Amino acid sequence: MDQEDSGTALRAMLKVGKSNLPGSPTPLSGMRDALLALAVGCAVGAIIARAIDPHLAPAATSAIVFLALVVVASPLFWIRIAKPIVRAVNRERRRVEVRDAENAAATRVQEFDARLGRAIDMVDNEEAVFEVVHRALTQQLPDSRGEFLLADSSHAHLQRVTVASEEAPGCTVDSPHNCPAVRRGQTTVFARDSELDSCPRLSHRSYGSCSAVCVPVTVMGRAAGVLHAVDEPGHVPNQEQLHAMETLARLVGAKLGLLRAMQRTSLQAATDPLTGLANRRTLEEAVRELFERGDDFALAIADLDHFKLLNDAHGHEAGDRALRLFARTMRDTVRPNDVVARYGGEEFVIILRDAGMVDALHALERVRRRLAERLAAGTTPVYTSSFGLAHSTSADRFDELFSLADQALLTAKATGRDRIAIAGDALACEAAEVAALLAELEAGAQR
Repeated sequence: MDQEDSGTALRAMLKVGKSNLPGSPTPLSGMRDALLALAVGCAVGAIIARAIDPHLAPAATSAIVFLALVVVASPLFWIRIAKPIVRAVNRERRRVEVRDAENAAATRVQEFDARLGRAIDMVDNEEAVFEVVHRALTQQLPDSRGEFLLADSSHAHLQRVTVASEEAPGCTVDSPHNCPAVRRGQTTVFARDSELDSCPRLSHRSYGSCSAVCVPVTVMGRAAGVLHAVDEPGHVPNQEQLHAMETLARLVGAKLGLLRAMQRTSLQAATDPLTGLANRRTLEEAVRELFERGDDFALAIADLDHFKLLNDAHGHEAGDRALRLFARTMRDTVRPNDVVARYGGEEFVIILRDAGMVDALHALERVRRRLAERLAAGTTPVYTSSFGLAHSTSADRFDELFSLADQALLTAKATGRDRIAIAGDALACEAAEVAALLAELEAGAQR
């Protein structure tokens, strides 16, 4: 294929056209014009020499012919040969310059795309993505005010997450659907804010008149943000800069979508779908880390009393409501750094970090009482809960500690339910105060 193209180009270059207009010579027409100029010059010289004296010496005749060639052939040579060649060379030089400029621009674009792709690949959270956006906008639009507006979790409001200049462009759009670029789904350029079809939000800004470019950002197939940059009136980004902004919007949208999908998958894998609490695997990993660090903590197993009877009497929907209410009550009552998990069925586990037995007993009693208050004020069938409590100083592994708390829970169930029982080994820890508090709680439960 390459040989055929070369042959075709060569034949086209050597072809003598029907018209020999100046500015479009071919090699054969150039040779013809050169021979014609030489012939005309020699003929004129011979005529002049013969007119002067038919018997001139050969040297004089040659001199006259040479002068005729210089006078007559030189202009013809310039007009028919040299000038078209100079024009062709200039055109070719300009074409090469344009091609070199295009190649250099393409190289810059490819290099930017590659660098941006590597930068996006290396980040693993949204804050790092926003930092990449800041650096990219600063590099591509150094004289402009740039910002990245991103929708919040409700997709109803836009938030400014990145500003790539000392002063923010100050776009006042408050929702993705109120942005013209987002509604159109394409890059939108406004050369001047005073034009008839410019975005109305560009006018009356603190820095005066401006031009603007807005590039929508799509996250997981949904318009979720916009890259916005402003400059002096009439100063709009060139094609290379527009390509860079569009590439940035595409890669950032894809990365944010990937991070959020991974976060959602990780959350689903780490939480119980009914209650939203941590699941068994997450609980075991958290306890294992606490043991490895040597931290003290209390572990409590909570169980809903007579849960099967509640399900049988009121249905599984009422049972689910009871589980969700109990989970929400525990989560609202303990500290933010404590761990609340659903271990299975109606059984839950609470990890109270840096808590002694007295603090743990107080926390569990608050859970028990708050549950009673919420049940009294709501429509969920009334039920109670029992707790078995153990401390990390009584075991070295999760399964050992869980077994101690489970034995305490069985004790609470066997002694009347709706109460808190402590594992036997744990009584050695703060024994007097724990025993007194436990007796007080049991007396309160009996009343």
